[in-house]
Amino acid sequence: MSKYAMNMDRFEQLLSAYGANAGRWPDNDREQAMEFAATNSRARQLLDEAAILDEALDAWEVDPLQGMKAKILARLPEGNHRDALDRFIDWLLPDLDHVGTWLWRPAFLAGMTLTLGILLGSTVSLDVTDEADLWQEELRVMALNTDTGGSDQ
Repeated sequence: MSKYAMNMDRFEQLLSAYGANAGRWPDNDREQAMEFAATNSRARQLLDEAAILDEALDAWEVDPLQGMKAKILARLPEGNHRDALDRFIDWLLPDLDHVGTWLWRPAFLAGMTLTLGILLGSTVSLDVTDEADLWQEELRVMALNTDTGGSDQ
Protein backbone atom coordinates (compact mmCIF):
# COMPACT_ATOMS: atom_id res chain seq x y z
CA MET A 1 0.00 0.00 0.00
CA SER A 2 1.18 3.45 -0.82
CA LYS A 3 1.48 5.93 2.01
CA TYR A 4 -0.48 8.45 -0.09
CA ALA A 5 -4.11 8.15 -1.10
CA MET A 6 -4.54 7.81 -4.85
CA ASN A 7 -5.64 11.03 -6.54
CA MET A 8 -5.89 12.24 -10.13
CA ASP A 9 -2.41 13.79 -10.16
CA ARG A 10 -0.74 10.61 -8.93
CA PHE A 11 -2.78 8.51 -11.36
CA GLU A 12 -1.70 10.73 -14.28
CA GLN A 13 1.91 10.42 -13.12
CA LEU A 14 1.61 6.62 -13.17
CA LEU A 15 0.13 6.65 -16.67
CA SER A 16 2.80 9.06 -17.95
CA ALA A 17 5.65 7.11 -16.46
CA TYR A 18 4.54 3.49 -16.88
CA GLY A 19 1.72 3.48 -19.40
CA ALA A 20 -1.63 1.73 -19.22
CA ASN A 21 -0.29 -1.74 -18.41
CA ALA A 22 -0.86 -2.17 -14.66
CA GLY A 23 1.88 -4.79 -14.55
CA ARG A 24 4.42 -2.01 -15.10
CA TRP A 25 3.14 0.12 -12.24
CA PRO A 26 4.90 0.07 -8.87
CA ASP A 27 3.59 -2.67 -6.59
CA ASN A 28 2.68 -0.30 -3.78
CA ASP A 29 0.49 1.87 -6.10
CA ARG A 30 -1.03 -0.79 -8.35
CA GLU A 31 -4.02 -1.84 -6.26
CA GLN A 32 -5.02 1.73 -5.35
CA ALA A 33 -4.64 2.87 -8.97
CA MET A 34 -6.83 0.03 -10.25
CA GLU A 35 -9.54 0.84 -7.70
CA PHE A 36 -9.24 4.55 -8.55
CA ALA A 37 -9.69 3.81 -12.28
CA ALA A 38 -12.72 1.60 -11.54
CA THR A 39 -14.45 4.30 -9.49
CA ASN A 40 -13.46 7.45 -11.39
CA SER A 41 -14.75 8.00 -14.96
CA ARG A 42 -12.04 10.56 -15.80
CA ALA A 43 -9.35 8.13 -14.63
CA ARG A 44 -10.92 5.38 -16.75
CA GLN A 45 -10.88 7.69 -19.79
CA LEU A 46 -7.18 8.52 -19.21
CA LEU A 47 -6.42 4.82 -18.85
CA ASP A 48 -8.14 4.06 -22.19
CA GLU A 49 -6.20 6.87 -23.92
CA ALA A 50 -2.94 5.59 -22.45
CA ALA A 51 -3.79 2.07 -23.69
CA ILE A 52 -4.30 3.41 -27.24
CA LEU A 53 -0.95 5.19 -27.02
CA ASP A 54 0.76 2.05 -25.70
CA GLU A 55 -0.65 -0.01 -28.60
CA ALA A 56 0.57 2.55 -31.12
CA LEU A 57 4.04 2.62 -29.57
CA ASP A 58 4.22 -1.17 -29.36
CA ALA A 59 3.24 -1.46 -33.03
CA TRP A 60 5.92 1.00 -34.12
CA GLU A 61 8.80 -0.74 -35.88
CA VAL A 62 12.08 0.88 -36.64
CA ASP A 63 13.82 -0.20 -39.78
CA PRO A 64 17.32 -1.44 -39.04
CA LEU A 65 19.98 1.03 -40.04
CA GLN A 66 21.39 -1.02 -42.86
CA GLY A 67 24.69 0.11 -44.19
CA MET A 68 25.09 2.77 -41.51
CA LYS A 69 28.66 1.70 -40.73
CA ALA A 70 29.62 1.89 -44.39
CA LYS A 71 27.98 5.31 -44.72
CA ILE A 72 29.84 6.68 -41.72
CA LEU A 73 33.17 5.29 -42.90
CA ALA A 74 32.55 6.68 -46.38
CA ARG A 75 32.06 10.17 -44.94
CA LEU A 76 35.40 10.12 -43.11
CA PRO A 77 37.99 12.34 -44.77
CA GLU A 78 40.61 10.59 -46.80
CA GLY A 79 43.92 10.72 -45.08
CA ASN A 80 46.81 8.86 -43.70
CA HIS A 81 45.54 6.72 -40.82
CA ARG A 82 48.87 4.98 -40.25
CA ASP A 83 50.80 5.44 -37.05
CA ALA A 84 53.85 7.68 -36.73
CA LEU A 85 56.38 4.82 -36.79
CA ASP A 86 55.12 3.56 -40.16
CA ARG A 87 55.28 7.05 -41.62
CA PHE A 88 58.82 7.55 -40.27
CA ILE A 89 60.01 4.25 -41.73
CA ASP A 90 58.46 5.14 -45.08
CA TRP A 91 60.23 8.50 -44.95
CA LEU A 92 63.57 6.97 -43.96
CA LEU A 93 63.73 4.10 -46.41
CA PRO A 94 64.56 4.93 -49.99
CA ASP A 95 61.87 5.31 -52.58
CA LEU A 96 63.26 3.61 -55.66
CA ASP A 97 61.10 5.66 -57.99
CA HIS A 98 62.80 8.88 -56.91
CA VAL A 99 66.54 8.28 -56.95
CA GLY A 100 67.48 11.68 -55.49
CA THR A 101 65.44 11.26 -52.35
CA TRP A 102 66.94 7.93 -51.32
CA LEU A 103 70.42 9.45 -51.20
CA TRP A 104 69.79 12.43 -48.95
CA ARG A 105 67.57 10.79 -46.32
CA PRO A 106 70.23 8.56 -44.70
CA ALA A 107 72.85 11.29 -45.12
CA PHE A 108 70.57 13.79 -43.43
CA LEU A 109 69.95 11.45 -40.49
CA ALA A 110 73.65 10.68 -40.13
CA GLY A 111 74.43 14.40 -40.17
CA MET A 112 71.79 15.09 -37.55
CA THR A 113 73.18 12.33 -35.34
CA LEU A 114 76.71 13.70 -35.71
CA THR A 115 75.53 17.22 -34.94
CA LEU A 116 73.68 16.05 -31.86
CA GLY A 117 76.77 14.18 -30.65
CA ILE A 118 79.00 17.22 -31.12
CA LEU A 119 76.55 19.48 -29.30
CA LEU A 120 76.22 17.09 -26.39
CA GLY A 121 79.95 16.49 -26.24
CA SER A 122 80.77 20.18 -26.14
CA THR A 123 78.18 21.07 -23.50
CA VAL A 124 78.38 18.13 -21.09
CA SER A 125 81.28 18.37 -18.66
CA LEU A 126 82.78 15.15 -17.31
CA ASP A 127 85.26 16.94 -15.03
CA VAL A 128 84.48 15.29 -11.72
CA THR A 129 87.84 15.81 -10.03
CA ASP A 130 90.26 18.68 -9.97
CA GLU A 131 94.03 18.49 -10.42
CA ALA A 132 94.85 18.54 -6.70
CA ASP A 133 92.77 15.42 -6.10
CA LEU A 134 94.61 13.65 -8.92
CA TRP A 135 98.03 14.41 -7.33
CA GLN A 136 96.91 13.15 -3.92
CA GLU A 137 95.62 9.91 -5.44
CA GLU A 138 98.87 9.42 -7.33
CA LEU A 139 100.91 9.91 -4.14
CA ARG A 140 98.79 7.33 -2.29
CA VAL A 141 99.35 4.77 -5.03
CA MET A 142 103.12 5.45 -5.01
CA ALA A 143 103.22 5.06 -1.22
CA LEU A 144 101.58 1.65 -1.45
CA ASN A 145 104.10 0.42 -4.06
CA THR A 146 107.30 1.54 -2.36
CA ASP A 147 109.57 -0.99 -0.72
CA THR A 148 109.64 -0.70 3.04
CA GLY A 149 113.33 -1.58 3.22
CA GLY A 150 112.93 -5.07 4.57
CA SER A 151 115.24 -7.84 3.38
CA ASP A 152 114.14 -10.76 1.27
CA GLN A 153 116.95 -13.04 2.25
